[in-house]
Amino acid sequence: MKEFDNSEDLYFHKRFLPHIQPRGAILFVNYRLAFSLPKAIIEELKSGKEEFEKKISKLSDKLKMLNRYNFYKKQFDILDDFLNKYQKGPHWLSIDKIADIVQDSLFWGDEKEYELICFCIMPNHVHTLIKPLLNSNNKSYPLSEIMRKHKSFTANQSNEMLCRTGSFWAKGYYDYYIRSRNGLHRIIFYILNNPVKAGLVKNYKDWKHLWVKDKYLNM
Repeated sequence: MKEFDNSEDLYFHKRFLPHIQPRGAILFVNYRLAFSLPKAIIEELKSGKEEFEKKISKLSDKLKMLNRYNFYKKQFDILDDFLNKYQKGPHWLSIDKIADIVQDSLFWGDEKEYELICFCIMPNHVHTLIKPLLNSNNKSYPLSEIMRKHKSFTANQSNEMLCRTGSFWAKGYYDYYIRSRNGLHRIIFYILNNPVKAGLVKNYKDWKHLWVKDKYLNM
């Protein structure tokens, strides 16, 4: 029996939150490989969401929105910690040639549609930090379009290399925009420290598929 997986509602696709992409915003984006999450983690996230919605039911719309953003960040931490430790399911991104496809695609978009600030490719998920640039209409390239092209290209290339068909990436992604310099530093450290936190290396510099633009590391 296939495990119940509605994680799109809980984390990677925030359908209850409006997508916010202010002009010139730096965006923290996370996405994972396609596989069904275990029922236990789904139930943990689901029950937490239901309890949270009850608590804020009598708040104003503005306060509900502020509380939801903080809540989804906590949900993200729970799931990201789980993904770091999860040994089952596909780990295609631990294959150098597959990780190279994802990495090269991220670099391809740098200075074309966005400024690439930082990324870390983990065995089953990816963390990125980008700043969408302005297009010919003087508007920011939409994150949804950036991610659609990136995930579609890398999925096709990876499936071909793996001699497989079917979904490569899970639907949707998690994102939020950085609101302060301190927030930017915190997220950069979070991304760089992810393989260390997962116990894969002792120093982030030893993780092969990780990168940060020098000016942001030293600012």
